[in-house]
Amino acid sequence: MDWNYLTLALLAFFGLLGLAVTLVITFLKQLPELADALRKAIDAFRGSGGPTA
Repeated sequence: MDWNYLTLALLAFFGLLGLAVTLVITFLKQLPELADALRKAIDAFRGSGGPTA
């Protein structure tokens, strides 16, 4: 194992780690909007005559 391989492996690892962290943060920021959209979709499927409990 030489230094070039080790350097490239570390760069790839930290690049993937940064991408994963960015995706998780973006998902968590959009979570309230997703919950509201899901609630609206469930209400639309129930219709106006459904139970409101």
